[in-house]
Amino acid sequence: MSLDFGDVPTWFGGVSAFFAFGAAALAARWTAKTAKAAEQQVAELRKQVAADIGQLELARKDAEQQAQAREAADKRALAAEGRERVAAQAAEERFVKAQLDTRAPAVYIRATPGAPGRNSAADPLPALGILDRSKGYIDLDSLPTTVMSELYVESKENPIFVRYVTFHFVSCSDIPARVDIVACSAGEFIDRQSGQDIIVPPGEKKHLVWRGVVDANLLRMEGATTPDYSILHAAFCVRDLGFNVKDPHLFNLDLRYFENDGSRLKVAPRPIYAWNEKYGEVGVREYEKLEAEKQKPNDGSL
Repeated sequence: MSLDFGDVPTWFGGVSAFFAFGAAALAARWTAKTAKAAEQQVAELRKQVAADIGQLELARKDAEQQAQAREAADKRALAAEGRERVAAQAAEERFVKAQLDTRAPAVYIRATPGAPGRNSAADPLPALGILDRSKGYIDLDSLPTTVMSELYVESKENPIFVRYVTFHFVSCSDIPARVDIVACSAGEFIDRQSGQDIIVPPGEKKHLVWRGVVDANLLRMEGATTPDYSILHAAFCVRDLGFNVKDPHLFNLDLRYFENDGSRLKVAPRPIYAWNEKYGEVGVREYEKLEAEKQKPNDGSL
């Protein structure tokens, strides 16, 4: 049997093409598998990255929570320290105040209408009196005529009225006290030099006389119920000589002796609400040096 080698190239080419096609198919399948494997790897990698990111986020949140917890704990510690410091300062202040209280003078102040005479032999000064101005010259230090009963002053009359109030300062302790006049709504304190303090020795008494002068015409023009003519506001403060403690004493005294009655002036011998003595209203104690020390700036120096 004879072979036609002239056909060999055609056969060989067919076989080569078949194997080339098979190789291409295998390559395509391998490439597809490789691509799928790569996709799976990428997906797994993405999952891992997502998991890592999740872990990082959890770690970040945990770190933030821990930081917030530490910050809250620090704030609580600072607040507790602040409360302890405030409590310690308050306890120290109470102790200091208690020590100052033991060295504070005990003085009570009372007011009485009228006044003692300028000397032991002189007649007492009335709560409300009239001074004669018919001679033109008025001596305010002379003894006025006491208003004993209700009277009416006609429009053509213009007498001078004088009111007196005595403030008594009585020491009840063995510590000397200094009394300062803080305020007085009208009138004047007689027999006292300006700026002069009232020193009350232990267990002793002092007094101070207030005088208010007004004429009838002024009461008609300004009104008898004007506060300066109807109420006496006075304020004193009692201190120790070292200016550590100050006790305010306040007075509001009824001096409504006068009343407008048309063109006339009605004058009563006693105020609308008559009183024989009044005690001052004691205000809140002040610790002057202690408060001054608290106001000083703290520069941190020892």
